[in-house]
Amino acid sequence: MSSKTYFWLKLKDDFFDEIEIKRLRRMAGGDTYTIIYLKMLLLSLKEEGNLFFDGIGDDFIDELSLDIDEDLDDVKMTIAYLKSKGLLEVVTNEKYHLNALPEMVGKETDSARRMRRKRLRDNKAIEKPSQCDKGVRKSDTEIEKELELEKELELEKDKNVVGQPDIDYKEIVSYLNKKTNKNFRSTTKKTQTLIKARINEGFTEDDFKKVIDNKVSEWKSDKEMNKYLRPETLFGTKFEGYLNQQVKQNIVDMGYDPERDSF
Repeated sequence: MSSKTYFWLKLKDDFFDEIEIKRLRRMAGGDTYTIIYLKMLLLSLKEEGNLFFDGIGDDFIDELSLDIDEDLDDVKMTIAYLKSKGLLEVVTNEKYHLNALPEMVGKETDSARRMRRKRLRDNKAIEKPSQCDKGVRKSDTEIEKELELEKELELEKDKNVVGQPDIDYKEIVSYLNKKTNKNFRSTTKKTQTLIKARINEGFTEDDFKKVIDNKVSEWKSDKEMNKYLRPETLFGTKFEGYLNQQVKQNIVDMGYDPERDSF
């Protein structure tokens, strides 16, 4: 069985003190540009700092704005700044490289992660409280169990808050799978977080179904855009726009006549 590899971004403690980042943040809209830069770093993690243009968008910047779900003009400004400071290198028309990324990558195989956690558990199991702590301090194991219990109670509390609507993740994701012929899981944490965020903003399950219908009618028959029929795109920050777009109904193609609008 192959071992999965986990990647993460390692920011130095003085990341925001670096002159390039300070200048970026002081620009009008600089905080947004900084977030875009961080998103680009995360996107390139598994590719050793490389970003690729796959021809889905009109050009690299257009495609990147789709991929990280950020405004096109903001992405354009960020790219221009990164290039001017040597943080982004244009290798070819299809390949771009973030020069700082290779030193910021952390990775670990699934098996290594299991062994590390096992060693941590074993070390904690053999630790004994000092004599002065006897009868006063609980063992680390007991504390861990209490913390886990507190987390579970908080989760249950969130589910039962007065006025907090019950969220049928399975119903929403099943509807998406039915309309797209895909197999997304309703138990995925990222998907549930997106759905819950929209519900907390006041949207309903019917709104989710309408967004799905709107975008399926527009993108399902488009080989390039079909890949964006996924929870992170449909249920993200552009949810309200997708909900309110006008789709012309027709008896063909799942009952709709797809009418392209801007993404």
